[in-house]
Amino acid sequence: MSDQGRAVVTRLHEAITVHERAAGLRKYERGKTSAQFDKAIGAFAADLLLAQTHEKAHGWIQRSLRPESFDNGPVTRTQGLAVVEGLVALGLMLHVKGYAEVGPFGVGQLIAPKLCATPMMLKLAKECGVDADNVEQHFTKGPPKDLVVVRGASVYDGYKKLKGKVLKVDAPEQLWNEMQELNSFLEGFALGPGTHRGFFRGYNNGDRPGFDFDRGGRVYSAGEESYQNLPSGERLKLTINGEAIVEVDVRASFITILYAMHKLDFQGDPYVIADLGIEGRQAVKMFVAALSGTALR
Repeated sequence: MSDQGRAVVTRLHEAITVHERAAGLRKYERGKTSAQFDKAIGAFAADLLLAQTHEKAHGWIQRSLRPESFDNGPVTRTQGLAVVEGLVALGLMLHVKGYAEVGPFGVGQLIAPKLCATPMMLKLAKECGVDADNVEQHFTKGPPKDLVVVRGASVYDGYKKLKGKVLKVDAPEQLWNEMQELNSFLEGFALGPGTHRGFFRGYNNGDRPGFDFDRGGRVYSAGEESYQNLPSGERLKLTINGEAIVEVDVRASFITILYAMHKLDFQGDPYVIADLGIEGRQAVKMFVAALSGTALR
């Protein structure tokens, strides 16, 4: 979240607090839970403002307010309801209640409540420097719910590599806890100007016989808009709490691992071979990556 996004959260927090006191809903300051309440406000504000530029949403979001919808989430149901009730009472948000829809054969489904920012809220956000054209620069989607993701083996459509499907596999609790601990630790740091919602661990070849969370296992930053997908030049402009970062790259990691496994040494760039020279480096690298990837399984 940018400074402008945080300004929106601060304004909303102050407005909700004033309303709660005037309505006799709250007597004391939130104190230790104030930061968590800011997180709840930020989550709803982000969804509401990002929906303004969504082609199909037309400004509306669907959000269940049932107790189970807050399980393992970033905010509690008590805080979430306080944000919804406060924004509605202040005229900053519209709330269409959910309902049960019954089909022709008596089979029903629950339709989640719909929420939408009002012009008053959009005006408040714009006063803080956030408008419909730059919302994504100031607010991002929430943290990933799936902290451990297992995919099936990739397949090729001609020369195009297609990712394997996500599989429903129960991951060891230790892996899930490790990612949660990492994300909780990183919440205390501000990344700029890139986007980072949180990390998840991704495993591949989960549909292969004998898979035991030993294939893949890389840590990824969630979302297509993640800082990991920025061009290398843009990544070098990132800062953490305002301080410049350094990007470390392990050159030729696969082939280096293979050399080490066989107790062999090499000099120079292992992808530059005598017959092909520097011009053939990329072709050699692709061949070695494909070959070593198979050998290391």
